[in-house]
Amino acid sequence: QVDPHDCFVIGDKLCDMEAGRRIGATTLLVRTGYGAEVAAVHGDCADHLVSNVKEAVSIIGRLLARTHAVSKGKAPLHAV
Repeated sequence: QVDPHDCFVIGDKLCDMEAGRRIGATTLLVRTGYGAEVAAVHGDCADHLVSNVKEAVSIIGRLLARTHAVSKGKAPLHAV
């Protein structure tokens, strides 16, 4: 079973960020699509604000590496 706190939600809408926060996932708002407008109005709605999906993947990779280094033996985080 997947723990939602070990998951990531990437999106460009406020509802994406709200859904991620509601389940306890780490949220990444991309500035593509609706993201730039959402960031301008609701800048603090996500854990991370990124330019594009490639940057989101990079941040997730760093977070996973840090988490793995801290808690060896724990199952990796999941992207949803």
